[in-house]
Amino acid sequence: MESLNYACLQKSWGIPGLILILLIAANITAADVSISNSYYTSGGESHENVVMHNMDYSNDASIFGDTYSASSDASTANPSETSKFSDTAYSSSLQGPQAYSFQAKGSNDIGYSRSLSGGSVLYTSLYYNMETNALPGSLQIEYSNPQALFDDNIYNLVNNKYAGTLVLYGPTAFSLGRGTSNGDAPGSFNDTISYQFSDKDCKMDSSFKAPGAIPVDYAWKSLSSQGRDVAWTEIDVSVDAWSEIKGTSSYLGDKYSVSLKKDGTFGPIYMRYVLNSSPGSPVKS
Repeated sequence: MESLNYACLQKSWGIPGLILILLIAANITAADVSISNSYYTSGGESHENVVMHNMDYSNDASIFGDTYSASSDASTANPSETSKFSDTAYSSSLQGPQAYSFQAKGSNDIGYSRSLSGGSVLYTSLYYNMETNALPGSLQIEYSNPQALFDDNIYNLVNNKYAGTLVLYGPTAFSLGRGTSNGDAPGSFNDTISYQFSDKDCKMDSSFKAPGAIPVDYAWKSLSSQGRDVAWTEIDVSVDAWSEIKGTSSYLGDKYSVSLKKDGTFGPIYMRYVLNSSPGSPVKS
């Protein structure tokens, strides 16, 4: 694995409003390559590590006073070959720490965009998409802060399209993901969300695999949100075939939802957990 390291460092030259800008661009089609980015100001810092294969990548970073910002984009370089991409970052500010991790692999078409800013307030937004064929692909999106641990593990992605977003702003967070079948071949997916907020937790595992060799149209959506005092997450699946969602929680008990109705037909399924915080109960690592 090849490695590149870059750092953006704030300098005090006695010039108000000094701007420092760094642009990185790379085309990675052979061996795996790792790129490290670090941003510092008096108000906070961020450290990022990117690993990729068969990807085009660019990152534009700037520092203005006691704040910094960085925007990156990545996309599959050669659609005839499979790609993989991961982006992991840890940030800190006066509001506390924040971290995220994104991983995608096994697809001929991966798209990714990231915006990050820091200083007195941390802000991160990720936008991503993947399209798979008969070769299974996978995505994993994670974040953590002083109150929450979140993990969305999406795998066995066969013949489908998926797009999602993750937004982190100080102590709050929001995520949304949508998947659909390609419609031209049998497909499948598994989507497992694990969420811990304060001293509460839940886990939802949804799955679908098209029966036989006939394509089945399907769609599913996952949604999660974290505020200062409450967090919730949900999954809904719409498909005219067998699918299920299994839920577990030490706080709210187990749940189960299946698409097969009593009359033998199939219908949409849905599951939701709401996690309230308890005073004086920070998240356990």
